[in-house]
Amino acid sequence: MDSDNLLNFTPSVFWWQGFINSMLEFSCKRLKTDTLSDIIDDGLAIFSKIPNAANIVFYELTEGEFIFSKELKINTEYEFNHSENFSILIEKNIVATVLTAGNVFYQKSDLSIIPKFNFLILPLFFSSKIFGIILVYIDDIKFNLDNISLNLISSHSHQFTAYLNNYFLHKEIKNLNSTLSQKISIKTLEEKRKRIEITKILDSINSAVLIIDRDTDNIIKTNVTALKILECEADDILNKKRSDFIDNLHEQTNWIYNYSKGNFETTIITPRKHKLEIITSLTEISIDGKIFLLESFIDITNVKITKNTLKRHTDLLIGLSDSTQSLLSIQNIEQAIDKAISILGKATDCDRVLVCKNNFETAEMSVNYEWLNKNISGLKNHKIYNKLNLNRPAVKNLFDQLKNEKSVKIKLTEFNERESKYFTTNSIKSLLAVPIKFDGEFWGVIGLNDCNSEREWSEIEEKILKAAASSIGGIIQKERYIRLLEKAKLEAEKSDKIKSDFLTQISHEIRTPLNTILNFSNLIEMEVKDNLDQELLTYFDSVRSAGARIVRTIDLILNMSEIQNGKYSPSTKKIDIYDTVQQIYHQLKPQAQLKKLDFRLSNFNRNIHIYSDDYALNQIFSNLIDNAIKFTEQGKVVVEFSEQENFYNIEVKDTGIGISEEYIPHLFTPFSQEERGYTRRYEGNGLGLALAKQYCNFNNIHLSYSTKKDLGTTFIVSIPKVVI
Repeated sequence: MDSDNLLNFTPSVFWWQGFINSMLEFSCKRLKTDTLSDIIDDGLAIFSKIPNAANIVFYELTEGEFIFSKELKINTEYEFNHSENFSILIEKNIVATVLTAGNVFYQKSDLSIIPKFNFLILPLFFSSKIFGIILVYIDDIKFNLDNISLNLISSHSHQFTAYLNNYFLHKEIKNLNSTLSQKISIKTLEEKRKRIEITKILDSINSAVLIIDRDTDNIIKTNVTALKILECEADDILNKKRSDFIDNLHEQTNWIYNYSKGNFETTIITPRKHKLEIITSLTEISIDGKIFLLESFIDITNVKITKNTLKRHTDLLIGLSDSTQSLLSIQNIEQAIDKAISILGKATDCDRVLVCKNNFETAEMSVNYEWLNKNISGLKNHKIYNKLNLNRPAVKNLFDQLKNEKSVKIKLTEFNERESKYFTTNSIKSLLAVPIKFDGEFWGVIGLNDCNSEREWSEIEEKILKAAASSIGGIIQKERYIRLLEKAKLEAEKSDKIKSDFLTQISHEIRTPLNTILNFSNLIEMEVKDNLDQELLTYFDSVRSAGARIVRTIDLILNMSEIQNGKYSPSTKKIDIYDTVQQIYHQLKPQAQLKKLDFRLSNFNRNIHIYSDDYALNQIFSNLIDNAIKFTEQGKVVVEFSEQENFYNIEVKDTGIGISEEYIPHLFTPFSQEERGYTRRYEGNGLGLALAKQYCNFNNIHLSYSTKKDLGTTFIVSIPKVVI
């Protein structure tokens, strides 16, 4: 699995582990004789571990027809028409394909077959004849099973089949015992015929059968299936001791007594010295009054190989998971990578793990990180081999493959004498390497070394290494981004300081002459007011109004800058709501009187206290009420108090111009105004509402509104109650 599919690949670790554990539990449980119904129920239950499995159905072949037999529902929300679905599978020749191949069949979503579902079909065989079919519905059509998952599922199917065969074998053996007992009880004159009949019976059984003299341990009878499994002729084993075929020496002296255990696993050696893993069963039978042992066994060598392979894969996946976890949890990148490659090296059972970085300017590759097994020499700190020259003939071809995002698997014997010297010198007999890439950059390589043997690197090992390369590349990329962000942060902080210093300085530079102008304006007004008419005196009001506007603009800009730079922190204290709102009311009342507006407070009472930031609360109501007066030409502006269970509500209502639907998304955006340009009707800087919203957010105050164009706007300030 390549690094792009790491997200799809990594989660499979967890369902694989559950599936494998269930297989092992099933295997242990089935070592004892059980009912056919229990075997089928337990075997079907394991398929429920497949991700997104919704329904599992078993169809039994009865008199040449597949009959619905058992169902295991996992997702009860689905209703299945089993007869219709199975008919479709037969008509589409899918069932015939499965029976011909004799292996698992996986079908991704195809609406013409079974709508809304992916599905698996697994055949069950007994004595080379079809016994039934298992159909697994998968309810997530986006979910995809990879080849490793399908091999794992197929392994359980084979295991399931083996135990079904073992059950039927036991059943046949019981019948055989009965038949043999009956045959053996026939008169001596019929012995020849009986031997012929026994031979026919044994040869009709498709499982291996041996009849053993209990006293001598000699094999006196066998069948064709046993000879086929043991890869020999009858003369090779008849009148030979059964214990000669057992691998374990302890079992050679005690195996004959194991029949009391029922089924058990052991290893046998064929006459051709091949090892076979078998499940065997021993039963006592009587022939002419003498006790013999009847042994039946099945070959589970492939099943054991599959189990070992699955365990190996599981160990590798766990190793990948642990190494990825170390990369994510350890803050120091050097420690994280060292820990990750240590886990990876132990999981893959290799001798050396290297993480190398490219240096294209010098055409060299440096060993930056290294893990070593016991008694293996390192390359990282060696003066000669610390750097791999990319121009070396033995290295350049490999480097070009990695540069093109290809994995490299090599053995020492694949190189000529000159090229192999490089690897011999570095004690490398086989190598697996994959590139580390991110942001389109070929950063370097991660490689596994075997210094003792010319190892055949498996597909799963390659995929694990690709996943590790992706994780290591990600952590290196993250570290690079962190450094860039830190640099950008420092530059931003520097820029913010410059901006803050500028605003402070410009504020001072503006306030000082402005205060001088306003003071002189007041002095001039006092000196000449008796000699000027009322119209000329209003010019002094305009000067004061303009000055106040400039001061307010400066204050708003400085406040917004403080918030954006993270310098604002609420200072909470006990506040009387009425006192705060009344103070603002008196400040803005002259402004409302000039426009002849009905400006009033409604339903306010004294001694209504809250805990909040006094300055922030003042800014919130000042901006909201100021805006209401500014954008109302006639009618009223009312500030009304109300109380709910958990909140005090202060509503600022006006009969002004309202807000258009188009502008609402920008209502609280700094420096945003509905009317722009030199032709706008209302003065302002677009900061008032933005600041009010920001101060509300910082003080756990909720700000909402309702508006209608040309009819007015209402802002609602909801302040949480606090028990004083």
